[in-house]
Order: sequence, then structure tokens, then C-alpha cells
Amino acid sequence: MYTLIALLVIMTSPMGSLAAPLSIGIFCTTISTMHYEVETFSQTYEVPHGAQLTVENANGSVVVRGWDSTVVDVQAEKKTTRGVDELEKVEIEVNTSKGITIRTIYLDKDAQVAVRYTIRVPEHVVVRQVETSNGSIELTDVRGNVVAMTSNGDVQAHGVDGKIDVTTSNGSIELVDVADFKHVRSANGSISAEILNSPENDVDFVTSNGSIHLYVANSVTADVTMSTSLGRVSVHNVAIVPEKKSATFFSGSLGTGGSTIRATTTNGNVNLDALP
Repeated sequence: MYTLIALLVIMTSPMGSLAAPLSIGIFCTTISTMHYEVETFSQTYEVPHGAQLTVENANGSVVVRGWDSTVVDVQAEKKTTRGVDELEKVEIEVNTSKGITIRTIYLDKDAQVAVRYTIRVPEHVVVRQVETSNGSIELTDVRGNVVAMTSNGDVQAHGVDGKIDVTTSNGSIELVDVADFKHVRSANGSISAEILNSPENDVDFVTSNGSIHLYVANSVTADVTMSTSLGRVSVHNVAIVPEKKSATFFSGSLGTGGSTIRATTTNGNVNLDALP
């Protein structure tokens, strides 16, 4: 099943007064301000247990939160400074034939429209992928092995029951209460992550211009390698057996060792701390 964002067109008379609105579809409103036009989308969807969520945005932030309900709630806002006609160049498509896929469709590739999503998912929904550009990603209290990608924005994840794979080309990354990691990469921004469990596989925390701060639980067993080109490497209050160390490099083992945690930056510090 597909749901396309509907349009609400507000017409004005020659005297400047508002004429009766022409509405096409449901769950949309258009709000005029002095500086921009805003169109909103609001809809809920029933999906089966184990349904996977995919979000594909192109210009704007995406927030995904868990909530105590049985339906998926999708709230979206389209915004432009180019007038109400510009909003018609972008549609929101929701497909529930296989899981639930939410996509931003640009009918005109040059459309100057940003789209912001706030999505609430029940516990039985698995978050699979969240992708955007020129916007942040926030994940809170969700489950699933999540791929989160943005080309220009921060990524925050608080409470992910699964393995997370994060990429941003220009933004910081903050990961709190996440079960496991695959890859965590930023081309220009800091990385902060709590490591609560021994990683199932090797994991890389990489940034080219920013600091990395890892907080590790006492129960974690893993091999650790940390390095920087312009900065310092430090370890605080962590029971770790060092193998090699210098001002810019450190390797050692947590507990009996295991999968490797690698933290690498070109320009910034790398810190390993005990989880508070």
C-alpha cells in the first residue's frame, strides 16, 4: 500500500483575502509564514510483528523513537522559502507492502524543499535503515541492527537493542546504551560511545578531524588499538594490559581479549575511559 503526501492549497482573492482552501487527500496542512511555507503530514500505520522500518530522506532531519503503542506514527514537515508551489515538487511515500518504507520523492531534483520526520515505532518493529542528507539522525529506544547514514549532520543513538552501523561525512556521533557496533565513521566530527558489551566482531571508530572518546564497561573483553596523527592517546581508570604505547598510539587487551576495538583519528585526541 502506498500513501502519498496530500496537498492543501490556500488561494487568495485579488483583494488579498483568503479564499476557501482546496484540499486534496488527507492528513496534510499548509501554513504560510512571513519567510517560508510549511506543509505537514500525519498518519499512523498498523504493521505486523517483526516488520522492518526503512527511512530514505534527502534533505532534513530524521527522528525515530520507540513508544508504547501498536502502530507506527509518522509525522513529517516539508518546508521551503520558495513559495507554496515549491512544496508540490516533493512528495512523501509510505509503503507498507513489506514492512514499512518511508521515502522522500523529489519530482524536481532541484526543488528547494527540506523534509523533517518524527517517527514513533512500537517495540515489535525492527529499525533497519535510516538515511538522509543535510540533516541529523536521532534514534531513541528502538531495536534492530540499524544502518544510520547522513552526509551532513550529527547522529545520536540512545537505547538501541541491536548492532549499529553509523556514517556521517560532516557531523558528530554520540552512542549511548547501544548493544553492539559494526562501524562508526565520521569524516569531520567527534565520536563519543559507550561500550557496554564485548563486541561480537571487530569494530572501527574512525574520524578524520575530531576526537574520539570511548567509555567501556568493566565486563568488556576485547583487544584495543587507538591511534592519532595530530593529538594524544590516553587511558583513564580502565583495567587494560598494554602491549604498545606512545603519545599517539596505544594497543592492549581488556580482560582476556577478543574482537578488536579500533579507534582512529587524524586530527584529535583518542580517550579510553571507564564507564561511569
